[in-house]
Order: sequence, then structure tokens, then C-alpha cells
Amino acid sequence: KKIIKENFWQDGYFLDDTSGEKYVAGDANVFPFWTGVFEETNMLKSAITAIQDNDLDKPFPIKYTSSSVKEPAHIGAEIFAKDYERDSIWLHMGPLYVKIVKKVDRKKAAEYTELYRRLIEKHKNFLEVFDKDGKPFKSPFYYTDESMLWSSMFLDLVK
Repeated sequence: KKIIKENFWQDGYFLDDTSGEKYVAGDANVFPFWTGVFEETNMLKSAITAIQDNDLDKPFPIKYTSSSVKEPAHIGAEIFAKDYERDSIWLHMGPLYVKIVKKVDRKKAAEYTELYRRLIEKHKNFLEVFDKDGKPFKSPFYYTDESMLWSSMFLDLVK
């Protein structure tokens, strides 16, 4: 825990990696809290604020990063599915984010949960990936997966 905090906690959020790039990544700021490795309320609030200030929760949670982050050179999928791991919205991580938000802001967590309910009803499914504008992710080579088991994560939010 000490090594993670020393190397990744910078300016009120967790860095995505040790590259030196300073940007907020959704997964890097969800998993430390969702797993329970970090439970400090002040850190959690700060990480959530960083996510919200960078619009990673819009139009619904949660994006990997913002559009301003440069294209990841190591992600081969970017050739065939641009923005697949940049500012796309990954629904399987969203409920994890909502669970940590619920620890400090129950009203906001309820708003996010309602957004998910409406999405599921609209698409009659729990889709895996959406583009930055909230439409099902697609490229000439890929269309978002459907019928994902991750829908159980949504059910866990509404129980």
C-alpha cells in the first residue's frame, strides 16, 4: 500500500502508470478503492472529484481517460477501433465506480444508477462499451459486445 501511494498518488488522484504522464484515468482511480486497498475518505473524495472534473462520468460513468490524452502507442486495437481504450465508456467499470461514490455521496450514486437503468431499458441489454458521446461503440472492425454477464454488477447496485 505504501509503495502504491508513494508512486501513484499525485495531486489528489492515482496516476495510470509510471510513464510520467499526468492525466486522470477512470480505472486507476476506481480499483484502489473498490478493492479496499485504500479506504481513506479524503483520498476517495479527491479521486472522485478528479474523475468528475475531467468529465470521466459524462454522459455516464466511466471513461478510461479524456479525449485530450494522447493516443496510446502500445494499444494495437487503436488501429482497428480508435478510442477503444481512451475516452470510451466501459459499462463494466461504471458500477464499480458507483459503489465507491455511494460511500461518500448517496444522491449522486442514485443518479448514476438511474442513468444505467435507462440505458439498459433503451438498448434492452447491458452493452460492454459506448463511445464518448454515449452511443454503442463501433468501428469498421468492431461492434460492442452484448448480453454481458456484467449486468449482474448493475443488479448489485439496485438490490
